[in-house]
Amino acid sequence: MAQLYKLGLRPALQYPAKLMITAENGDKVRLSSVEEAKRYLAAKQRRLILLKWIYSSPPTHNRWIHEILYCVRLERIRFSLRGALSTFHDTLQPFLDHIDTLTIGEEPNT
Repeated sequence: MAQLYKLGLRPALQYPAKLMITAENGDKVRLSSVEEAKRYLAAKQRRLILLKWIYSSPPTHNRWIHEILYCVRLERIRFSLRGALSTFHDTLQPFLDHIDTLTIGEEPNT
């Protein structure tokens, strides 16, 4: 993030799950959908780490997956209301396809 500021760029959130970079001159650069998805998932992972930092055990992989899947449902509703389900699928489908290949157990609500 510090490198962006050194280049005269600043991140700007257009929508909660979309990252754009705005240059000082006002030009906006939209990241590719794969990069958007990676950044979105990484932000959720950092949030989970911050929520669990005080506990003796770190958040599990299963907990992270459950957190992401909860947010994906909300994102699907948001994209649907905007009439942009194809954008939703283009952005998150590779991740959802990968999730289908995993064995995920129940995670307690702690």
